[in-house]
Amino acid sequence: MLANWMYFLALGLVIPVLGRVISTVVNPDGSPNVSPASSIVGGDVEALDKICTFLFVGFLGALSDVVGRKPLMAYSALGFSLTCYMQARAKGISMLFLADLVDGLSSCMSSVCNAYVADASPPERRAVNLGIFQGVSVAGAFILGFPISALLDAKYGLRAPMYVAAAVGLLNFVLIILLVPESLPAEQRKSKKLDLRSANPLGALNLLLGRSGVLRGSAAAYFLVWLGNACINSQFGNYVNHLFGWGPQESAPLLVLVGVMIAIAPPALVPRLGLKRSIEYGAIVYALGLLCTAFAHSPLKIIASTLLTSVGCICIPALVAFIANQAAPAERGALLGALETHRSSASLSLTRATAACSPSRSPKLRRCDCLARSSSRRPRTCWARSPSSVGPSPCSPWRRPATSDWADGARRAAFALLDRIGGCADDVPNSIKSFVA
Repeated sequence: MLANWMYFLALGLVIPVLGRVISTVVNPDGSPNVSPASSIVGGDVEALDKICTFLFVGFLGALSDVVGRKPLMAYSALGFSLTCYMQARAKGISMLFLADLVDGLSSCMSSVCNAYVADASPPERRAVNLGIFQGVSVAGAFILGFPISALLDAKYGLRAPMYVAAAVGLLNFVLIILLVPESLPAEQRKSKKLDLRSANPLGALNLLLGRSGVLRGSAAAYFLVWLGNACINSQFGNYVNHLFGWGPQESAPLLVLVGVMIAIAPPALVPRLGLKRSIEYGAIVYALGLLCTAFAHSPLKIIASTLLTSVGCICIPALVAFIANQAAPAERGALLGALETHRSSASLSLTRATAACSPSRSPKLRRCDCLARSSSRRPRTCWARSPSSVGPSPCSPWRRPATSDWADGARRAAFALLDRIGGCADDVPNSIKSFVA
């Protein structure tokens, strides 16, 4: 648990500043503000990471069934430490790609640590232990990583959190080598040989999807849940920066609350609900939280919808535990590595698309006061485009843009529609008005 906690702590130090570090490299003036070009480069860099993870995480998971969990955990910690150092030192785009190549080739900590916890847990406690494990590990990023990153950024500069993350990763590597015991005994793996037919992306997916309808169904559910997770993770920082101008310092308190919820919800709810209902109810709440986030155009509603989403995250450890219960100990690493491959395919399918459609490619929003066209006629706050930006304000009817680019016109129409749903249209149902007001 300590190894994964430190891994996520290092990740939490990097996430709040990575997008702005990429912007300093890509923007001609060295500005840290997210721009269309930096957003696309960030998406391409992340896509390379996901491609490499997709190609190699199944192999690394299967390898942990042969050589043990500990060597692969140490390898992943060292790889991420090197990634953070290279990102901190990056002066050109090529270094950013090289750093994420190293990350993708060594990204197996989550799947191997999940197998480690499953090895050490009886079947009846596996879901609870995985929930506690993932909650505490991820909370290391949210509760400590993000606030510390904001403080380091404010006091020592944008790249300081990355250097600290590299040091945390290196310390994690040393502690794994010196302190972490092996969870898969040698006698359980002495007859196990690496099967290259299953230690590749297609073989790993066949292992996950080709065995039984139960595994196929649970894998499909996991894929869809993670697809939504990939959307919110890849663009949340840009989204709140675009809506409210939030940087790491402003978003850190919210992410701390999210970390607390993720740490509390799985151990509190999964034992009471059981695996089946945790998966069902958690997925419903998760989807509702993501939908609310899409229509939340004020800080208070962003906070409420994000916390709702974090409660719905109980479906993720429940699904992982359910899938892990279907495997024998000697093949658990391969199966969870296949699940990581499956997860990477979900992330990869959206990484480039979300970067191309990121909020930074649309006009900036400003805060303004307008009259909601409702029976109360009371003033309220909405988020409108600044006068200098391209496109009409949501407080006036949208008109066809003077451009021949249909894609740009569709984008403007979509943003105008969302803004009108935000309360500046007469024909929006009162239930929606009351939520987004």
